[in-house]
Amino acid sequence: MSILRLRIFLAVLLTITALIFSGCVTMESLQKKYPGYTVVGKERRESIQDVPVWLFSCISPNGTVKCRVESVAACADCYPNPGVNQCTINCNTSKGDRWDKRQIGTKKTSLYQPLLKLKSPTGQVVEEKVSASIYNEVKEGQVFQANLSAYEWYSKGYDYELNKKDYDTAIQYYLKAISIDPNHENALFGLGYIYNAKKEYAKAIEYYNRVLAINPRYKEALNNVGLAHENLKDYTKAESYYRKSIEVDPSYSTAWESLGYALYYQQKDNEAKEAWKKAVSLGKTSARDALKKYYNITF
Repeated sequence: MSILRLRIFLAVLLTITALIFSGCVTMESLQKKYPGYTVVGKERRESIQDVPVWLFSCISPNGTVKCRVESVAACADCYPNPGVNQCTINCNTSKGDRWDKRQIGTKKTSLYQPLLKLKSPTGQVVEEKVSASIYNEVKEGQVFQANLSAYEWYSKGYDYELNKKDYDTAIQYYLKAISIDPNHENALFGLGYIYNAKKEYAKAIEYYNRVLAINPRYKEALNNVGLAHENLKDYTKAESYYRKSIEVDPSYSTAWESLGYALYYQQKDNEAKEAWKKAVSLGKTSARDALKKYYNITF
């Protein structure tokens, strides 16, 4: 093997080894996972682990053992790798050689795991394990940026809203989405929903109205902007939006239930009863509770 080929082989092998040991975490994947996060700390955390010891045997096409090498894994869960040595240089898989591996024991090893401490745009701090190369590349104070699409920003926001219940971070991601696509209905709707939940009703109305400017027949947005007006005690306006939602879909039980409340607060008792009865007939069982609570009617 020529010196040039040997250097190329070693470079490729070292690259593959680094990817395996780092869990294939790349700078790009970190930026996509933590967009907008700031690096606020770096640490090499020591731990004692029982790591596997592997015996690698290079088997020739005729079944004879060309060479053997022992290898201590880089961590307890790392994929076994024979490393870079004379045996791996001589083992030519392109000509039919193959590797046989088996674990022959464990070894207590002191390991230093590189960690980054990352702060979200809303102040939450998380830790992320990284490779030594990324650890050395990243600087404290660095802000991760990612070239995400509007849909990707929206998806991140939806995850933080629905699964992590972190409304403030979700808002940041939804705002990123609409900065790229101002007419992203789902991101605008998400902002309206969160601001309603945060009792910032004027902002909720603003974003729901942007949704309705794009899609006037968005029944959920019509209902929810009605809820925002109801929370502001503008029951007349709330009623008008609920009726618009029902006009789009007469079988939308949620809007019928909402309408019942708007009518009740305006002391339109007969109409409120009929709206709640309609909601129950469409499967909205919670409207039955309203009938019982406010009118002592079992329906």
